[in-house]
Amino acid sequence: MKLVIASLLCAAASIAHADPTSYVQSGVTVGGDHDLYGAITISGGYHLGGTLWAHGLLADGGTAGVDEVTYTSAYTAARAGVETRNCTAGGAVCGIAGVDLGIRHESLMAEYDHNSFTNALVVGRVAGDLGSTHLRFRPGLELSVDDSGRKGLGLGLDLAYLF
Repeated sequence: MKLVIASLLCAAASIAHADPTSYVQSGVTVGGDHDLYGAITISGGYHLGGTLWAHGLLADGGTAGVDEVTYTSAYTAARAGVETRNCTAGGAVCGIAGVDLGIRHESLMAEYDHNSFTNALVVGRVAGDLGSTHLRFRPGLELSVDDSGRKGLGLGLDLAYLF
């Protein structure tokens, strides 16, 4: 009986200290392409091996014109891609670089503008990754290009949980 209990405790300890293979994260993103946007994001990833991870993201928020009253707006995006994550020896400080393919819908009804468009896009991104084995803070920068040639720049602040 003692051997069974000791084996279960060892198995539980090894699972608790195993390297994470997945993550979920949530945060906010702000940026601009044609209009300014802000959104809440939720994303996740799965470790594919080595430093390579699969990544997916959903965003929902709104847009605004630069110098006009906004009456109604929407910003939604769905993306998926790959990223690489490289860490210092202790793992407290890491860097992430990735690329996503996705679709984005923006609409804006404002005093002088009435825009609504849906575009495919490519997003290159880099982020810091700071924290413990399981809880990480991830500030990041994104550059996007959509299928109409519109370029965008965004800043994200996320909190991730690795498991």
